[in-house]
Amino acid sequence: MRQACQAHLRSYAELVAAVAALENRGIAAADGFPVRRVAQLVKQLTRLSLADCRALVKVARMTSRQPAGGSCFTETELPATAAALADGAVNPSHVRESSPRCRPCRRTGPTATASKPH
Repeated sequence: MRQACQAHLRSYAELVAAVAALENRGIAAADGFPVRRVAQLVKQLTRLSLADCRALVKVARMTSRQPAGGSCFTETELPATAAALADGAVNPSHVRESSPRCRPCRRTGPTATASKPH
């Protein structure tokens, strides 16, 4: 069981790296998918749900170096998480929980049922 889990974690890390490569090497853009639509390309290629593909794109963006123009790249947003992901030490849930960008937003402000002034 433990070996199967480790193999799953390694394959997830490889999938995240492949998604990052699609975006960082301009493959998605060359296929007509702008930055905001990379998840749709991943969906076409993997047949995963769009929600899963969006999560993969977020994880790839947070755990890989991003192009900064020319041949320059920024450092990863979550370097320790990226290393743990590559080692198979964390699972997709851990990655999503490690960043506030992946957590659902809590609704704040007035409620929809508040009375309107007359």
